[in-house]
Amino acid sequence: MQYSLFSNVSVSDVEGSSKADVEVAENKTQVRVKASRRFKNVITSTESGRTDSERNLAQQLLFRENNDIPVAKNSETKEDEEEESEKTSRKQLLKWIGNKQRFASEIVSYFPTDYNTYFEPFLGSGAVWSVLAPERALVSDVFVPLIEIWRTLQTNPEMLKLWYAERWNSMMEGDKVEVYERVKASYNAHPNGADFLFLCRTCYGGVVRFRKSDGYMSTPCGVHKPMSPINFAKR
Repeated sequence: MQYSLFSNVSVSDVEGSSKADVEVAENKTQVRVKASRRFKNVITSTESGRTDSERNLAQQLLFRENNDIPVAKNSETKEDEEEESEKTSRKQLLKWIGNKQRFASEIVSYFPTDYNTYFEPFLGSGAVWSVLAPERALVSDVFVPLIEIWRTLQTNPEMLKLWYAERWNSMMEGDKVEVYERVKASYNAHPNGADFLFLCRTCYGGVVRFRKSDGYMSTPCGVHKPMSPINFAKR
């Protein structure tokens, strides 16, 4: 298989590309991401006199207001394994809002069977790409840390496992929230694939949020127990 990964390719850069929408809609799985006005002022300032735990709770309440965002249950005792196995045997590497993991097999069924190279300009979680598993592909995304993760999977998968295991072990040995905040601070200081990989799998509800003004990753720590390095390595 020949795969190429690029971090700055748009639809217009791919010859013959066209704007297409593949919509697979069911009433129960419609995705709506709505901001909660009820809590919009709760997390806007760190100078409000709230303690860290109060701010963390406020952030969690904000996420809970969105009923379309999955929230882990029985979090401290149940390892995060996601609800992905019924639809496809492929397990997703990353948690990603808007990922098409549940519908990837159905989407792929509409693709032609005779083609030379598969192009995907907006890779994201790579759900469709991984299910299709083409012989030749050129996939891309403008988000550099994401492409760093995919390139590492392509060239050095053992390093990817090590990235996750090191941070997971630190979290299990120390205070969960403190370790998460340390990794988040490291990422925000110098955005990189290693930190972002762990944050994707441990942030609240799997919802990675960035401030529009400066790109600061602001999602609090999730309440679930992150999957073990052993289970992560199986992906």
